[in-house]
Amino acid sequence: VLMPALPMVVDSYTTKLSFPVRAHVLRDYLVDQCEALKRHGFLKFAVYSSHLSPRQLSAIEEAGKIVGKRKIPFKGEKAILLSVSSQEINSSDVFKSPMIALPKE
Repeated sequence: VLMPALPMVVDSYTTKLSFPVRAHVLRDYLVDQCEALKRHGFLKFAVYSSHLSPRQLSAIEEAGKIVGKRKIPFKGEKAILLSVSSQEINSSDVFKSPMIALPKE
């Protein structure tokens, strides 16, 4: 199942087509959607974000931890939510982020 694109971004690093939200809003949205889909038998989820800011990716990864901890009632199965974007980042992209702490500063 491919869910519709979500026009939310955590940091001000954004495009004209996305809305800035607090990190917990994005995290809670992802958790809620996964929980709803788990009721229908889905257990594996992947999130891809075009925004590579640390706060954006951290919110997605936090959602993954929450989803992974909660078991399906009466079945005991756990779901998994992966941040695909976190796996594709190389170190040069990380240092381009406006939110990265540079030692020279």
